[in-house]
Amino acid sequence: AESAIKKFHLSTLRGKEITVQLQPTDALLCIANLPHLYTQQQFEDLVRPFGNLERCFLVYSEERGHSKGYGFVEYMKKDSAARAKSDLLGKQLGTRTLYVHWTDVNQLTL
Repeated sequence: AESAIKKFHLSTLRGKEITVQLQPTDALLCIANLPHLYTQQQFEDLVRPFGNLERCFLVYSEERGHSKGYGFVEYMKKDSAARAKSDLLGKQLGTRTLYVHWTDVNQLTL
């Protein structure tokens, strides 16, 4: 998607300038208080049962290479995200209790 935006944003099509941007989503969650040794695969396994994923990623420390203990998941449908939020909020993973919040994609700075 990013390469398409770079290629076509503010380009000309049939004599008119066009803009290309990502569509805002209302199905993006931040899941926090994950174990720092949690892997991308474990995170995907945690969030996939609730619906089809648009994207899913952990945030890593550049210094240590470990997860910072949180990640983001975007579902194709908001009802899938709502189910995930409901089921995962307060879930115990070992000694950790998960926190789950709706996230505004416009406020992400990674």
